[in-house]
Amino acid sequence: AVARLEAEVRGAEAIEFPGTIEEDDPVIASETSLFRARRARLNEAVAALEQEIALARRQLALIEPLVARRSVSEVEQLKLRQQIAAKTGELTEMRNAYMQEAYGELVQRQSELAAELQVLEQRRDQLDRTRLISPVNGRVNAVHISTRGGVVQPGEAIMEITPGDDQLLVEARIRPKDVAFIAPGMPARVKITAYDYTIYGDLPATVEQISADTIEEETPRGKEAFYRILVRTERAHLVRGGNELPIRPGMVAEVDVISGQRSVLSYLLRPLLRARLN
Repeated sequence: AVARLEAEVRGAEAIEFPGTIEEDDPVIASETSLFRARRARLNEAVAALEQEIALARRQLALIEPLVARRSVSEVEQLKLRQQIAAKTGELTEMRNAYMQEAYGELVQRQSELAAELQVLEQRRDQLDRTRLISPVNGRVNAVHISTRGGVVQPGEAIMEITPGDDQLLVEARIRPKDVAFIAPGMPARVKITAYDYTIYGDLPATVEQISADTIEEETPRGKEAFYRILVRTERAHLVRGGNELPIRPGMVAEVDVISGQRSVLSYLLRPLLRARLN
């Protein structure tokens, strides 16, 4: 209906249907039929008025010489001119009424369509929320909510998934005075505190992201500010004796970022190293 009404308001000769409607859709046939019927009625009424106007103009052309010779009264001439003006105004009003009616219906249909689209978007959002899609491929390690009809609070963990793509994304915190030495793309080493580093080694990694600003957190020393960095490892497991050691979400890790030939830890220990050299 919207496409038909838009065509009527524009005075178009045909309806431009959106590409989302198939050519054999019954809507196209019904709307086209209604459009043609309404235009036919308008054209018929317009043609009748135009014929009356043309006839009055011919009559006026015939009597004007007679009025000049005073064979016909000027009153007849004025009546014909008034008739022509009235019919012309009636013709304009008819066309305007047709378009105003179409425009009023168009505004109403567009309002109804907007409301329907809003409801549809809400329904689509509700449907999307019925599906849980993991951001990574992996194995379900733990399910925290399994009751039917259970309510999940904002930010609450539903399940834990161990990534299966041979990479881990580790979140670390860097003190503001050290962030100047770190940039995305720098190499890093990730040590999982649950496994003895001297026995099981560490994971090679790369700095992927650094937060734009500091975040504050409560620590044993009070509230402290940190920069948050994300480090992506090259593999998702440690190896000992040919066996892969599992790394689960929530495990604590230590991250050493290599800046040039030295890690951030070496910058922290630089005063101590200088003292030893002296």
